[in-house]
Amino acid sequence: MKDGSQNKNIIGDYLIYDNKTPRMWAIVIMPIEIRVDNAHGFVHIHFSHRGIHHKINKTDFDEIYEIIVRHIEINKIIDKKKLWEELL
Repeated sequence: MKDGSQNKNIIGDYLIYDNKTPRMWAIVIMPIEIRVDNAHGFVHIHFSHRGIHHKINKTDFDEIYEIIVRHIEINKIIDKKKLWEELL
């Protein structure tokens, strides 16, 4: 992504990257390679690299980022099913 902002934060055992450009944004959780983005015109989550797009109802970047951070802080690990439900 060009002409945007890129950040990385350590939350618990995870490294969270976020990238924003005027056209799109993405949040990537490493090392488990979960990605939330709006690259295809709708907000969705991938649970693996090049994984299937699972549509979510939340659309605000900041709200989604906070949900992910809160999920990690409360649960200490990422429960994929529970995280997806929180994002619906």
